[in-house]
Order: sequence, then structure tokens, then C-alpha cells
Amino acid sequence: MTADGSTLVIDDGTQDFSLWALGLPEALKGKFVDTQRLAKASTRFRATDLTQRRSPLIARNLPTSTGGSERRYSIRPFDGGSETPLNLPGSPRDASWVDSVTLAVSKQTATGIHVGLVDVRSGAAGRSIDIADSLIAAVTPLADGMAWIPATKDRVVVQRGGKTIEIRKAGVVGELNGVAADAMGSAWRSSAGTPAPTTPSVAGSRSAAARRHLDRQRG
Repeated sequence: MTADGSTLVIDDGTQDFSLWALGLPEALKGKFVDTQRLAKASTRFRATDLTQRRSPLIARNLPTSTGGSERRYSIRPFDGGSETPLNLPGSPRDASWVDSVTLAVSKQTATGIHVGLVDVRSGAAGRSIDIADSLIAAVTPLADGMAWIPATKDRVVVQRGGKTIEIRKAGVVGELNGVAADAMGSAWRSSAGTPAPTTPSVAGSRSAAARRHLDRQRG
């Protein structure tokens, strides 16, 4: 609208979202070749696990017949090929790769969050856990259990071998934001957020101490 109120300018257009498989040099030079485009859509989508050279996991929120929306997942190979929709059980809240064929899928329940493993080749369900916390900050599967950060973000809860332990954050750490396991699922690390500039090294030490504690628990 112009200052005198006589003219209204309307921007009428469409949005375009794309996913590309590029090397860093090509990306910095702006060389986005169409043959390296993995996905394209007029609605926003999210792609994860791109750094592991696994098939990108693509998430879209699609409208339902009742007027709501639900999250749908699909995969597409880095080296080309068609996008494959995944028929995941229930209404997933989140999903992430555990290995090249297994996803960790979480969904809301009446009592909290259900986290289970799913084989993308067959759709077969693996081991799972029900967590009585609908607002967990992060969760990761371990080789023999699960680790997660509750809504309070003040500790990591680890359940393995029929035992549950809690490892609280260091006092200088503001909050815990993420938890991830290594490729073997035998060790894990957590990421922390805090305004203190010297805290990241302390948070890293805390993570290392937590792993030593878990090793003692297993031994």
C-alpha cells in the first residue's frame, strides 16, 4: 500500500523447494545442476541424515480429509532413482536413520511417546519402548536399549539391559538439547546449550564421563 492509500501492490507467485546432492565447491559457486536435484515441491519439506550418505529421509506434512495434517516420510537414493514412500505405522511424530535399512520412529500415544525400530525394506517392526513423557527433547536407540532427554532437558535417561540410569547435566550447562549414538550403538554423546562461552568443553567432558559411567554399569 502506498503512503497516500491509492495503490495496492500484490505479489502473486508460487514457492519452490528443492533438495540437491552437491559437493561443497559446487554449492559455493552456485552450480545447481538439474541432474543433481533429488526432490522438488511447491510445499515445504524437510530432508535429514544427509551427511551419512544414506538415502535422504524426506518428511512432508500433508493435509488429511478431516482438515488436519499428518507427517509422511519417503526416501530417495543419492545416486538417482525414484522417490519411495514409506508406509510407517501409526502417525509418526519423527523418524531418523539408525543404520542403512533401519529407522527409529516415534509417535504420540495417550501416555507419552512410543519409539520403535522399523526395517524400511519390509516394514517389519523391531524392538520398541514406551516413554511416559510426551515432550521429550531427543531420543536415540542404543545397541541394547534407548537413551533420551526428557522435557526438563536436565539429564539423559538411559535404559539398557533391563536397567535405567539417569545422568544429570553439569551445573554450568544450561540445558541438554540432543543425544546421538555412534555407528555401533554402543556409545552416545549429548549436545548442550548454554550462554557461558567456556561451557562447550565442560559439556564434552560431561559426555565423556557419562560414557565411562555407562561402561562401568555394563561391566
